[in-house]
Amino acid sequence: MIPVISGTVAGQTAPVGQDIDPFANVTITDGNDYIANDTLTISLLGADGQPTDANGTLVLPAADLGNATFSETSPGVYTLTENATPSPTRDLSHFQPQLANLTFIPSQAATTTFALYNVDTYGENQSDSTTTVIASGAGTPVATPTPDTAAAPDTSATTQDASTTTPDTAAAPDTSTTTPATTQSTTTPNDQTINGRVGRHTTETVNNDSVLTIDHALAFHGQVDLTSGVIDLNGLAAADSYSFTNDILSIYSASGRTLDALRFTSDSSAFSVEKTSSGISIYTADDTRHPDGALLSIQTS
Repeated sequence: MIPVISGTVAGQTAPVGQDIDPFANVTITDGNDYIANDTLTISLLGADGQPTDANGTLVLPAADLGNATFSETSPGVYTLTENATPSPTRDLSHFQPQLANLTFIPSQAATTTFALYNVDTYGENQSDSTTTVIASGAGTPVATPTPDTAAAPDTSATTQDASTTTPDTAAAPDTSTTTPATTQSTTTPNDQTINGRVGRHTTETVNNDSVLTIDHALAFHGQVDLTSGVIDLNGLAAADSYSFTNDILSIYSASGRTLDALRFTSDSSAFSVEKTSSGISIYTADDTRHPDGALLSIQTS
């Protein structure tokens, strides 16, 4: 039987930098027998109808993978693949709760169309391109570091000036949930480690030269306010460069693939992003305990 995709919603809205769950009500059912494992391809389409990663990033925390694998196979194209064990009592629905926990983080004011293509073990398939997210808020370009004209520029290290980024104040409602969420705020006067999944309505504040360690970067959907100290993001060993726009710190691999995106603000006049053996560290200029890693280069376009 042909898979059935239902619950897709067009015209969802979110401000730039505010994550949204565009598939919160989507279900996929397949009437084929319990042996069938499905593969779902999600393409993020721009105004030209072509896949693009320029409009934002799709994130699924490792803690929510369940019996599936998730990856970005090319810019703007993501794949969910089931690896379920055959069982006569297996539910005919697929990719639950993965779809409910897929988060989109817009990086610029644009409309993104999500093209879903689901195919099962027998090759029977279904497509749906109803889902759209309209991101509002003018983008603020990342400041380009200006080399010192009195000396040769240091190409091995780049320090990002956080004071040049203006937070987005055009807050459109998040229509992906019907339950109002209460923002939680946690002050971090001492070193702290986060091991599990953190929701998007949680804010962690790093101050007093403390260290906030996030063991599973992809499972962290909250925001971090860095006043003075260090943020360690583990699990991003493939990090090669980063960008910072509209309070979104995006981490890229050497091939340009987006590895992760962190909602991040800093009261400090400057911060640096450094690669470590386990991931990356973000630290303020006045911190004295930052690791001795290699500074990541910053993408300016």
